[in-house]
Amino acid sequence: MWVFWGFMFLKYAIGQQFSIAGCDYPKHHLAAVDISQGRNPYIGHGYLSFNYPLMTAWLFYFLLLFPVDHGEVLWDALHAGFTALSLILVVFFYRPGARAAGPGPGFCGAAEGEWIRRHWPSLSALLMALFSPLFLDLFCGNIDPFILVLLVVMGALLMRGWDAAAGVALALVCLVKMTPVLFAPGLLLAGKKRTFRAWAAVMGLYAAVLLATGLWQWEWDLYTKTLPNIGFEYREFSRTITAMISKFFFPVLYNTKAQFDRASLIASLAVAAVHFGILGAGWRAFRESWRMAVIFTSMTIVLVSPLLEYHHHTWEILAWLLIVVEYAEGRMGRKLFWTSAVVLLCVFECRYWNEYGSYRPIHPYYVATLLLLGLWIVTGTAAVRKSLALRNRKDEQPSTMAIL
Repeated sequence: MWVFWGFMFLKYAIGQQFSIAGCDYPKHHLAAVDISQGRNPYIGHGYLSFNYPLMTAWLFYFLLLFPVDHGEVLWDALHAGFTALSLILVVFFYRPGARAAGPGPGFCGAAEGEWIRRHWPSLSALLMALFSPLFLDLFCGNIDPFILVLLVVMGALLMRGWDAAAGVALALVCLVKMTPVLFAPGLLLAGKKRTFRAWAAVMGLYAAVLLATGLWQWEWDLYTKTLPNIGFEYREFSRTITAMISKFFFPVLYNTKAQFDRASLIASLAVAAVHFGILGAGWRAFRESWRMAVIFTSMTIVLVSPLLEYHHHTWEILAWLLIVVEYAEGRMGRKLFWTSAVVLLCVFECRYWNEYGSYRPIHPYYVATLLLLGLWIVTGTAAVRKSLALRNRKDEQPSTMAIL
């Protein structure tokens, strides 16, 4: 297991990443230059290129301390470090706990759960080695390893019960990409009130800084000029449901910006509406296990985005890890676990089909999107069914007065 992870790390995080010029470093370096010179990073050369909140530019502002070439080496080294740190955190913080009492047939057996706990370090290396969205796009120099380590930190803090600190980590993730705000209501519904309050406090502080400095006008351009246009401009690389359906069945819509943007917005709103509907209908299941809320939301974040490229599946890291934890603790049934594991693995490994497969009637990344959509529906349905079962179980319990 460790040899497998070491091979992936050396080949992709070290070999390819340091030998190929990436795409994200220049945009973050230029954003830092713009801010240092008092220019709006979302206009001019930064339009549609730098599509992150200002906080991201501030986090990497130190890149200005180095010459451009040296800064890119540091950028690559940091991302290799984030990749290794993620594995270390998974090994030490994600080991499943004791098996739930009496989960019944169809769940992980006691011996199986004990085996997973005993071999967790090796299993962690295997899980992270199989997480291809991280490794196979490292050569692009995307910011995803930084996002990955923030997500893993958030999950690790939640696993240890350090809820307030997890809220701070969630806020940092949201200040790199905004779609993770969807984690907040799910965690609140799951009973993680301290996480929600800490997240809200950090986000409120960030908003106050923007208002006090007048920089809110720059960031407003991100939400009104950059993000609304990014889906259409990069539709050739995007594998969203909207891009797929319009490309194959509605070419006029695909090539007309106003129609494509409208369809993309409707699709995102539909995904968000279903997400919140399932959170409401399945709240008992999410209250019983906050991990199910995180698993479900991890998939929503990918599907709700107006731009979906292969490396964006990095957002599914917590789903990938927590299904194993839920299964080992006897909280997820065997059928749902193996369905989730196989589908997610197919989503991740579609990159190999794209690069080496000779028969491709449909682009493998579109297949990955459809598979993820199906798993998202299955997971949401399972949560609602479990919530109904919990309600019925509660209704069937005789009251104390009835017993007397």
